[in-house]
Amino acid sequence: MILKTFDDIEVKGNRVAVRVDWNVPIDPPEGDKDGYKILDDSRIVASFPTFNELLDRGCRRIYVFTHLGKPKGRDEKLRTFPLKNHFAKIYPRYNKEKFTILDNIRFDPREEKNSPILAKRYAGFCKAFVDDAFSVCHRAHMSTVAIAKILPSCAGLLLQKEFKQLSQIRDHHKKPFVVIIGGAKIEDKEPMISAFAEKADWILVGGKTALEAEKDGKIKKQKNVILPVDYLENKQGDKWDIGPKTIKLFLAKINSAKSIFWNGNLGKTEEKGFEKASYEVAKALADSSAEVVTAGGDTEALISKLGFEKKYQYVSLSGGASLEFMAGKKLPGLEVLKK
Repeated sequence: MILKTFDDIEVKGNRVAVRVDWNVPIDPPEGDKDGYKILDDSRIVASFPTFNELLDRGCRRIYVFTHLGKPKGRDEKLRTFPLKNHFAKIYPRYNKEKFTILDNIRFDPREEKNSPILAKRYAGFCKAFVDDAFSVCHRAHMSTVAIAKILPSCAGLLLQKEFKQLSQIRDHHKKPFVVIIGGAKIEDKEPMISAFAEKADWILVGGKTALEAEKDGKIKKQKNVILPVDYLENKQGDKWDIGPKTIKLFLAKINSAKSIFWNGNLGKTEEKGFEKASYEVAKALADSSAEVVTAGGDTEALISKLGFEKKYQYVSLSGGASLEFMAGKKLPGLEVLKK
């Protein structure tokens, strides 16, 4: 697949709509003058290269589309003004004459219904559309699909980067290839485990996903799928992390790999005492000479906390979209940007 780029749209002198994913963690009410504190602005910073490109090409004005949380109608707690205020502080080229940060795009239910009527409304004041939010490309929404069918459209620089890096590890990885799957939702991970059953040398499964995978006969039959052999339990007997024998087993496979893809933490890392496996795997990947690509919000947060971002080839900001892409599914938001 080849995506359309900035050379395929007319930017100079035009108003351009840009879809970003600024669904960042916000903590009310401490710290900020407006009562909100941005806990992690990496998604906002990741948009800077696309904005720079648009400004360098003489864009007249940029209209920024994003969602925040999962509102059911208008919700004052999920408005985007904290994002706008933070962006204005940290983006060196911010100019109120050049940027309009729209309110939460999901306040209007027509967004998630991929409404062409709503798309025409926004297309009425823009001449081009740039999608820079790979993380929502698996959603057929107005701000990813309908508007892209109306306006001349292209992929932003962050989306292009995500597409390139995930395509590389999916389709052109070096062998031995190890896939590490964790997290909580087996329904998201099962298609990927099945998709990589023939491609990967080893698939290491942890987190709550492992507990569900143990009940799945199809997964258990895969000879290259390694499930935990022991667990760490809380006081109530809940399995909240993989145990030392499993960690040792996983590290042996990781140390032999030349390409590694990791999505999902291996334990309940938000609870003290159950982050050990994820930390040890993260460190092993940082020390590895293998090509390492990671994805998923919780995994990205863990890597950022450990300061390992620059030790891996690529740390994707995408969760569900990266999983569907890696499993070989067609993403509506990418299909509409094809040349």
